[in-house]
Amino acid sequence: MANNFSLKKKNPPLNFEHKHNIKKVDKQKELDKLLDKISKRGIDSLSKKEKKRLEEFSS
Repeated sequence: MANNFSLKKKNPPLNFEHKHNIKKVDKQKELDKLLDKISKRGIDSLSKKEKKRLEEFSS
């Protein structure tokens, strides 16, 4: 009879440094997306929300 139990180990909880790095990478991806949009369509193509977010990144 086949055993249906998985022998995979669970990943340990993320520590502060890992969580910080994940947030940093996510912010960089968001910034890259905004900059790509500006590069392709110009700054006037950004919504008010996107312009505000871009300003937050610069401060």
